Amino acid sequence: MNGKFKKGLLFLIIFMACLPAFVFADIVYLPDNPGKWTWSMTNHLGNGNDYGWSKKDVDDLSKKLKAVADVIKQVDTAPKGVGRKIGGGIKFGYSYKLLEMKKKPYLPVTGYILTNVLRHFFEPGKPLESVTCPPMPIYVNWLEGVYPYICKLMQTRAISPWKNQLNYKYDDGWGIFFEPKKIGEFQGFPMYKPDTIVITRNPKPLWLPVSQERFIKALIREAEALEEDSKKNIEWRKKEDEKRCRELNDQKETERHYSQLKAINPAGAEIYKKTIEDAAERCERDMQENWRAHEERMKKHESETRERAVKENKPKILMLLGVERLRMLKEELDSLSPSERAAPAYYSEELSCDSEVKAVSCLVDTDAPGARMLVSPNPGFFDSTLPKSAIQVIILRRFVGYEQSIKEAQERSRQPDLATQKQVELIRAVDWNKIADMFMIPAGKK
Repeated sequence: MNGKFKKGLLFLIIFMACLPAFVFADIVYLPDNPGKWTWSMTNHLGNGNDYGWSKKDVDDLSKKLKAVADVIKQVDTAPKGVGRKIGGGIKFGYSYKLLEMKKKPYLPVTGYILTNVLRHFFEPGKPLESVTCPPMPIYVNWLEGVYPYICKLMQTRAISPWKNQLNYKYDDGWGIFFEPKKIGEFQGFPMYKPDTIVITRNPKPLWLPVSQERFIKALIREAEALEEDSKKNIEWRKKEDEKRCRELNDQKETERHYSQLKAINPAGAEIYKKTIEDAAERCERDMQENWRAHEERMKKHESETRERAVKENKPKILMLLGVERLRMLKEELDSLSPSERAAPAYYSEELSCDSEVKAVSCLVDTDAPGARMLVSPNPGFFDSTLPKSAIQVIILRRFVGYEQSIKEAQERSRQPDLATQKQVELIRAVDWNKIADMFMIPAGKK
């Protein structure tokens, strides 16, 4: 065994020594290699009829996306060391719940542009291009792009008593979010934390405050849905248990198998019949006992929860009980004055909803630590007198984050990622005011 290993090792050393040197050569980046732009377009919606748009609306915005991409491409007509990819697409950028409204809101066609960078490398024997960073998205007429995921209330539900997503499902279709924080400007356009730049000529607000009444009603709808889901789940489980027992009690099926087996094995047939009869009897008995035990556990849980709430003097502990949570939310809503109902809702990112916030809804005063106003996209932001293919707002994403990663690399005396640098250089070099002037109609003009 030892001799075979030595022979194998010797053969491997000789084989490696005979390989051409280029096999071990490092992959080399080619900074002066001439690059090129490539364009692609994707329509995710077909003719757009299902979304309240015509085929002409969709086609017109597709052409405008291509025109915007052409302006962007002019900034770097002959890229070196990288290949630049830019693609566009038409996609529904709203909650589908909006399509279910009796009075549907005005919604322009939504689309996107993605810019990407592929670094040029050389590997002996073949060319190689490698994507080194995610594409930078540019949203068109896509209001949700204003609200980065980190700002969505549904993304912070872990710190509240409710685990379900309180957003489109239980609100009016536009969704409830934390108000984005402005962190600066880019070419005169506002930048919002953590990574959004809004380009528009429309002076209307992008979002409106969510009232305390609207927020609590959304929580009530959520609590009602959770209770209904719980009841449906129990009913489904009971029906499944009953179905299983019925199948065991199916005399016709049992007799058929019993007759077939008796013809070849009479003794085995009797054992089979007795086993099925015993299983059917046990199934019914066990099902009843299991559900009685389940109801007893639920009553015990409810009793212990109520005792704990009294003992610890923490009424909000009762929210662990779905029915109580629903009752308490309705009581909180009923206790609000008309002015309080209409007042903006504030939610704290710092205070514990369970122990540091008194309200059942977890709403806080405006001066509470970490208080942030809750908002919703402004349904009246878009100008309904314009064609649905008109570009009314452009949202740039990831630019701020990419710039920050470059800055951090430089602070640590590291070489920033080349593709990230190229993405930032491109977006910064584009004159977004020029694009706004070319494709957006100023307020008051048609």
